[in-house]
Amino acid sequence: HEPASVEEIQDIVRRAPSTIRVVGTRHSFSPVADPQGGTLVNLSRMPRVLQVRDDGRAFTCDAAVTLGELCPELHAHGLALHNLPSLPHISVVGCLATATHGSGIGLGNLTSALVGATFVNAAGDMCSARKGDAALQAIILGALGVVVTVTLRARPAFQVQTDVYGPLQWTALEVPGVLEEVMASGYSVSLFTHHDPAGVHQIWVKRANPRYPPSPKLLISSSASTRPQRYTRQVHPCGPDHDATNCCEQGTLGPWHERLPHFRADAEPSAAGDEIQTEYFVPFDRAREALRAVRSVQPTFAHVLRVSEVRTIARDDFWLSPCFGRDSLAIHFTWKRDGPSVAKCLPAIEAALASVGARCHWGKVAGASPAHWATLIPRHKEVCNLVERLDAGGKFRNAFVRELVGESRRVVNGEGNTACTSAAHTAVALPSSSQRSSQRQSLLRAHLMCMRWA
Repeated sequence: HEPASVEEIQDIVRRAPSTIRVVGTRHSFSPVADPQGGTLVNLSRMPRVLQVRDDGRAFTCDAAVTLGELCPELHAHGLALHNLPSLPHISVVGCLATATHGSGIGLGNLTSALVGATFVNAAGDMCSARKGDAALQAIILGALGVVVTVTLRARPAFQVQTDVYGPLQWTALEVPGVLEEVMASGYSVSLFTHHDPAGVHQIWVKRANPRYPPSPKLLISSSASTRPQRYTRQVHPCGPDHDATNCCEQGTLGPWHERLPHFRADAEPSAAGDEIQTEYFVPFDRAREALRAVRSVQPTFAHVLRVSEVRTIARDDFWLSPCFGRDSLAIHFTWKRDGPSVAKCLPAIEAALASVGARCHWGKVAGASPAHWATLIPRHKEVCNLVERLDAGGKFRNAFVRELVGESRRVVNGEGNTACTSAAHTAVALPSSSQRSSQRQSLLRAHLMCMRWA
């Protein structure tokens, strides 16, 4: 369904006999958007909206607009988003529904900028929610309903310069304070690595003018011979042998929306979609421990890895965000498009990261089931109750969301407080070897579905 008005959305919701899911720009790699034989809604025909608040501190836009479409218009109004993900090709509401992020010490994901939304609820009624309303929490995973517009905080437009440095040995990053210094060396910083003994092969440092000088030294080693050197030509995250034509310009100042992403909005992103993605979030104060854990299992996944990116994200207060309540280090894996091989790799990585409390990205492939990740949501009971209150009939819940929040029903515990009983709330250990084999098959099927729907 491709509605062109709110009234058409309402009619679709009221008439839908089963699950409704909304598709964005099809960048998700998990089955989060799969309607499973139900109703799939594409909002690309909805009218474009951009309304800037008089004080310039916030703006309202339509849910389906992509970052690549929105950001130049914001810039023309002298405004900016505080941060952007590596790809500008994805929709605004898709970013919000999966808590998608960029990188930067003190910079939250895009959902952290959300201050309001209008949406069509499960009854087909037009509703609104503002920051502070519990309902706004459900925008993550698309459990709120069909989102029509969103209101986001804005900041004044700014200029950014991207400089790329490398390489950097793991031994340098093991020195106390060095990793923190590197990740704070720019407005937004990303490390690219294969988690092999060669260390980090690239450090992308994006400096906002005038807060950061254009070319500061990375003071991360007492020896100049081991200090990362600045690349003097355009490079691709996968390495200098890859064509960097589609990457955003490096080495010069430019508008924020043309520098904060890694790839240009007018070119094919990354590997042009010929990939699978996975991402885990760990507490930033355990970053070195987490990186060591990944390196310990690197031989199990080296053959299927394209590149891995390490980023930082500030804590936020969205219950379903992987950065809820803690500053985080994100370890992202871009895989070759080989579902069975990726499926075999994920249990070892997840087992290695279990001790540091890793959480997963909702829009990317994971090895363990949603029921496992549900045990790591600190306010899971509140999430269950909220989703039931907003959508008691489960109209917006596909299998992925149901397994995450459970087939919940509200009960009252012995203290008179509202609680939630849910299969997903039961503590779940990492899967056994026999369970992993079954999960690997499920993962492959989910991946094939999401390449069609997500």
